[in-house]
Amino acid sequence: MKPEKIEELLVKIEKIQSILIDVATCQSKICDEEESYKKIYQEIDRTIGFLSEDYLNVINPNNFDILRKWYEFYDENNLNTAERLKYIYELYSDVVNQVENHLYTNFDKYKVKSNLDDFDIIKVEKLVKKVEIIQDIMIDVATGKSKPEDEEEDYIKIWKDAALQIRELEIIGFPITNPNNFRCLSHWKAHYSCELEKYQYRRDYVNDLYSNIINPINKATTRYHSIGSSVEDFVGYLKRYLTEAQSIPSISKLREETDQMVSTKNINASSPQRKIKELESISNSDLTELRIISPVISTGYSSQNEFYNNRTDVVILTALPKERDAILKYLESPQIVEYSGRTFHKASIETSKSETVYQAIILCLPSMGNNQAAIATQRAISEFNPSHIILVGIAGGVPKENSRYLGDIIVGEQIVDYALNKRVQAEQGHSQNQPRYQIYRPARVLLEAAKNLPLQNWAFCVKAQRPDGTTGRVNPAVHFGVIASGNTVIADQDLRDELKNDWSQLVGIEMEGAGAALAAYESDFMPGIFLVKGMCDWADGSKNDDWQQYAAETAASFVVELLRTAPFESTLELHPQSNHVSNQEALPQSNLKPQNLVNENPVKATSTVTTKNYSGKIKISICNKLVRDWEDLADYFDIKLHERETFDKGKEARRVWEWLEQRTKLHELEDAFIAIGREDLVEELNK
Repeated sequence: MKPEKIEELLVKIEKIQSILIDVATCQSKICDEEESYKKIYQEIDRTIGFLSEDYLNVINPNNFDILRKWYEFYDENNLNTAERLKYIYELYSDVVNQVENHLYTNFDKYKVKSNLDDFDIIKVEKLVKKVEIIQDIMIDVATGKSKPEDEEEDYIKIWKDAALQIRELEIIGFPITNPNNFRCLSHWKAHYSCELEKYQYRRDYVNDLYSNIINPINKATTRYHSIGSSVEDFVGYLKRYLTEAQSIPSISKLREETDQMVSTKNINASSPQRKIKELESISNSDLTELRIISPVISTGYSSQNEFYNNRTDVVILTALPKERDAILKYLESPQIVEYSGRTFHKASIETSKSETVYQAIILCLPSMGNNQAAIATQRAISEFNPSHIILVGIAGGVPKENSRYLGDIIVGEQIVDYALNKRVQAEQGHSQNQPRYQIYRPARVLLEAAKNLPLQNWAFCVKAQRPDGTTGRVNPAVHFGVIASGNTVIADQDLRDELKNDWSQLVGIEMEGAGAALAAYESDFMPGIFLVKGMCDWADGSKNDDWQQYAAETAASFVVELLRTAPFESTLELHPQSNHVSNQEALPQSNLKPQNLVNENPVKATSTVTTKNYSGKIKISICNKLVRDWEDLADYFDIKLHERETFDKGKEARRVWEWLEQRTKLHELEDAFIAIGREDLVEELNK
């Protein structure tokens, strides 16, 4: 089919939607529009049929071949005006997207002229600005600050520009799609009027809408500017961050998962609106089940700050089930937890300080490697907000005569990603790979505690039998130094020795540390990272599975006993007027199903924290009046520079508020405002 005919189809779809809207809003009578409507409907139906014959998988979604059927439909289903408009805008949404993609990918006239050779980083940065303008307009309209008709023209223009640029990035190989299907503000208004009752839900929806685009771009540009890398490096960063962002479930994704659950109730309807009526037949127990799975959805779009009011002290990551099982063996009464479709473990760890008990999450990766570790770490940070992340398990050791033996423990003073390479010009015009090491450092508080941990605290607790006849001593030792991390299993002595030549303090080689460290470094919360592994072979091909269990248990015993020394303060939120934290309190309460509960006693925490909550109205007022003084407030609370750099420009005051909210520090605002000379805001707080 000629592209001009396809363009005509898009115009006709707009026209037929306009007629449907006029009838639905009583702007036109059915008798006046019926003839015109039937003609356009038949033309659209015929063109869509031709496209399907051209191997485009598209069907006509509109079952209303006459306007009378449309009237009967919305009247029968008691749809209000907003519901009618929402239905119309969404009716042809998939068809329009498919047809546009067909145009842009199959006809030279419409193909986007873009390739990596002329890739422009500044243009990508400008995309973020466009998206932020779109978000501001959507929020202003949704919260009554602006009227849709006043902003419509600007919105449509910027939306089209941003959509085209996103399409360009997609065509040249970036894992990116346009998440915003609201081509006009009238559609957006119809949507939030039906789905998002409160202003806060609407703000959260808009902020979440582009998060998988904005956050990766900001990360990539920050890294690019901070280390002065090449455009090629930037492209690599952006592709990786976009891919990682897709693995993190957004609020929108949670809604989709719930919709899928609803569909399992055998609801069959010809339209979304008919499903509304059929949902009424679902029993109360079924609805309760849906709320358990995702309370965020059942109550609208809750903010992420509500989602992790309670922090986890430490997340323990393992790459293999045998490593996880080794950790569980040294924990008291670990529990199985089902959360967001996954199963993992949690446990309370009593410490030498009677008032401190850590809450720990134990996660096992689906497979080995830095990529999986990065994704799991990023997700763990977003879901559990731990203050520290510890990687535990087995690794290949680097031999040192009469000093290191299999079963010993290695602790990373530096974690070095050795997998990055740069092509450089060598002699005689040939090029070769030159390593570009990326270095990460562990949490200082854990490293110092590890160096001071007495041998008898952990070595005598190891339950596994030590394989006989391979070393001259019985007790395992601890070796601190550089641990190299890459995505492949090293079974080559030459490669191991090559790394040893570059890093004289190399003690071991493993596959998850760099990925986890990178995710921790680049998160907004910057949890401390720590790497402890037991040596089970020498990374030279002479693999010895006999030592894996023992090495896993020495590392597990070391980590658990290290945590028992209480090297850092617990940051868990406490119940008001209580010194106790419940067993479930350390986890977000979404789809949480503890099993095999052994210890139902409350867990002690460090001290009573005064919690204070303010209304959304007060928050908005304070943030609007704080203006540039947000920097003084950030200084008062010692918010680090790298954290401030993640704050959205123009929304810094809000981000400071959320930073305090996440750390249950809002009760300190009065003293802070007085300290920075903003006593007027104290009065505002107490209104």
